[in-house]
Amino acid sequence: MMKPESQIPTRKNEIVVRPLDNEGLLYHPHKKELHVLNKTSLAIWELCDGSHNLEDIEQLLSERFKAVEREVIKRDVEQTISKFSQSGLIDLKT
Repeated sequence: MMKPESQIPTRKNEIVVRPLDNEGLLYHPHKKELHVLNKTSLAIWELCDGSHNLEDIEQLLSERFKAVEREVIKRDVEQTISKFSQSGLIDLKT
């Protein structure tokens, strides 16, 4: 069975992204939905490029946000990726 950490999130091409200071806006044109991302969620979104698995994303974010505990980053990544997936913003590949 595939471990969740090895799943590779990939942004869907139709999603429109607009950076906004330290935040970001994602627009899903087919669903006509707008998503506002905070700094952490935007960093996770940027790493959903099809070349990083969840474990890679956690590692890269822990290097970027050194003051945050690894378990907090792991939880944030899992929750954010789950929300992205449920909202139809990404595909999860194994």
